[in-house]
Amino acid sequence: MALSLRTGPRYGPPMAQRYARLPARSNLDHAEVHRSTRHLHGVASHIELVVRDRSFRMWTLLTLNALDIVTTLAILSLGGTESNPAMVSVMERWWTPILVKGGVLALMWMVVLRTPLRSKVAEVGLVLAWVFYAGVVLWNTLLLINH
Repeated sequence: MALSLRTGPRYGPPMAQRYARLPARSNLDHAEVHRSTRHLHGVASHIELVVRDRSFRMWTLLTLNALDIVTTLAILSLGGTESNPAMVSVMERWWTPILVKGGVLALMWMVVLRTPLRSKVAEVGLVLAWVFYAGVVLWNTLLLINH
């Protein structure tokens, strides 16, 4: 069956004439689109950089927490005691410190994700947490070495 472009009162104008056409772009419009596209690429790369940096910091904090659990359990197995009063009751079962630290890390990750990109609060907070947990792991390691 052959198609034809019929016109007239019954069929209306041809399809191409029914829709509005976009105006021709000028060089100024083209430059504006190019500038906007470059800006969006810059914003996207900034977002990727911040997410990658914060993810690295969170994975490092997760590693430090795991080392804290391992070194603490090693000290406890050698007859030592938990010096953190908030964790004394938690250390009675092997799985509760993992659950508590996992919950704290999940909460921190949610806060980090909700922090605005240009804010340095997440970065500073994660570095402070690094320093704290690195100190705890160092202290536990020194106790194990001196035992």
